[in-house]
Amino acid sequence: MKTIILISIVGIASLFGGIFNVKNAILLIFILIGLILGVIFNINDWNTSIKYFNEMIWYDNYTIVFSSAMIIASIFIFLTCFSYYKKEFQHTSDIYGLVLFMLVGGIVMIAAFNFVMFFIGLEILSISLYILTGSNRKNKLSNEASLKYFLTGSMASGILLFGIALVYGATTSFNFQQISQKASTFTATSPLLSIGYLLITVGFLFKISAVPFHTWTPDVYEGSPTIITMFMATVVKTAAVGSFLRFLWLAKLSEALSFSHEWEIIFSIIATATLLIGNITALYQTNLKRLLAYSSISHIGYLLLGVGFMNNNPQFFNWIVYYLIAYSLATIAVFTVILVIKDNKNKVSIELEDLSGLGKTNPVLSFILSLSLFSLAGIPPLAGFMAKYYMFTIALEKNYLWLVIIAVITSTVGLYYYIRLINRMYREDASTSTTQLNITRPYYIVLIITSILLVIVGLFPQLITHLL
Repeated sequence: MKTIILISIVGIASLFGGIFNVKNAILLIFILIGLILGVIFNINDWNTSIKYFNEMIWYDNYTIVFSSAMIIASIFIFLTCFSYYKKEFQHTSDIYGLVLFMLVGGIVMIAAFNFVMFFIGLEILSISLYILTGSNRKNKLSNEASLKYFLTGSMASGILLFGIALVYGATTSFNFQQISQKASTFTATSPLLSIGYLLITVGFLFKISAVPFHTWTPDVYEGSPTIITMFMATVVKTAAVGSFLRFLWLAKLSEALSFSHEWEIIFSIIATATLLIGNITALYQTNLKRLLAYSSISHIGYLLLGVGFMNNNPQFFNWIVYYLIAYSLATIAVFTVILVIKDNKNKVSIELEDLSGLGKTNPVLSFILSLSLFSLAGIPPLAGFMAKYYMFTIALEKNYLWLVIIAVITSTVGLYYYIRLINRMYREDASTSTTQLNITRPYYIVLIITSILLVIVGLFPQLITHLL
């Protein structure tokens, strides 16, 4: 709980930094110190498992692990801001403040033990994100992305809120545990509760961009400032998956509604569609951010193999956390490379052709990008391989062999378009605009640390898989 309070204070102080014209570097150092202290406070709260505000927030080990992963990802992203916003003298304090509020909203979503508190966290995150998506006011794509995200996101929030209202009508409670207890006493399945759970699930599926609720993702990823896209693909996704998992587990959805098999079929269909559409559509993308958008959709398909087929394996939650951490590390590294190219070429949009010849002119940068792409593809011994292996294991324990076969096939498709990027870097001649790129120190720090962690976490998965 101290972490939420601390980051909120840092966010408010960041807004005041703009009033007093605090330099960008000083402001970022202050924010990074606050985030590091947030991780330390989290570690200090380990094994306390305290409930606050009449059991509306539960700060247990689950909350600590997910929130720490989000904060560490935020530290990497804020490091890139030293270079990304170096030439920007206006509104950076506002952007940093909103990003921190977005992080607070995500932590509240994870920690929520009550639907009211969960929805408060969701709106804190969402409203900040709508504004940040359109923060590049001179870019029409950014304005368009902000409007699209606001309209579709508001509709999804409305659907989710309607589902919460129906669940309350059936159980007269917003508390997850009380909902589970009352639902388990029903002699027959409550239609009101079933529809409520279904609407809540639809809302969550939109937030994690699962098919068929994914259509906003490519446009928003492409139009948003790259820093915000990085937050969206890592921190926001971790918050959405973590809170969804908390809801499904504590509400004991399948047991309460007594249609576990039907529920698994629904998730298997959604996972299959997400895997197929995400990977196949990525094959046809020429814009790098749009390709990564469809790649992120496909990774949600792999995650649904775990989230949608929960089991009593004690390692279940650890494997989900491991996947999110492995995905976040690789994604941060890839987007940092995009930032390097954008800064050097002064281009609004990065196309695949901008990677041509990068292996010859910038071998270190190309190697780190290749390493990250191989991790996303699931190549051993990198973290992405073990992440996918764990998700496949969960589905196999539920006897969904056919779904694992589809996942393996789509992984092969994903490997193809990742290798296509690597092929452009190493086998195609450098374009006339490709020269030695200047990589600033903050970018180097993020790229080196994330690439090293991808190898370490891949070789020693027990560093994460024994946290919970």
